[in-house]
Amino acid sequence: MFNRNSATFIITFFISLTCSADNLMWERSLELEKLGFYERAATAIEIYMTRGDDMEYALLRYAYLKYKQGEYNVSIDHYDKAIHLNPDSLDAKLGITLPYMAQGRWRRVKVYTRQVLTISDWNYTAHERLMMAEEAMKKWTTLDRHAAELTTAYPSDAGALAYYAHANAMQGDVAMAIAAYEKVLMRDPEHIEANAYLGDKK
Repeated sequence: MFNRNSATFIITFFISLTCSADNLMWERSLELEKLGFYERAATAIEIYMTRGDDMEYALLRYAYLKYKQGEYNVSIDHYDKAIHLNPDSLDAKLGITLPYMAQGRWRRVKVYTRQVLTISDWNYTAHERLMMAEEAMKKWTTLDRHAAELTTAYPSDAGALAYYAHANAMQGDVAMAIAAYEKVLMRDPEHIEANAYLGDKK
């Protein structure tokens, strides 16, 4: 006789099958990405971008995979959808900077990195990408000040020091640039930029 326990078992069984199928699709997408098959990895998760609890993650992942394929405008569109779905998402706001950086659209990079820093003052990734934008736009005074602040927060980091050194070099302050690049080499003896600059000054 069909009873409530039987119905519960059947429903649970089908839910289990659905979850297993979903997990297999996510695993397949990750494996395809590892192999460099970005288009197939993106296709595998397309169905999740419009429904279910994983919609936000699907949008983020699809956007990233499109970025990896060089489809930058498609990537931007899907990161933008993720931002509208969750305006507090730092993932999405950092993610959207990737295709903008690839396109050299540095003003857009500044917009989104500053939005992240409004929420998370010392998010290193946001600071790093903002410094990249400042460098690309040749905002040497701004980069100088920004990198100096970041080295205070991350004193062991060679990257921020290198931006600081480069900004000083571009402003003609050779002594300050040399001192900063020497500190870079203390942290990273194989740093290409620092070795090249200091090599030229010998």
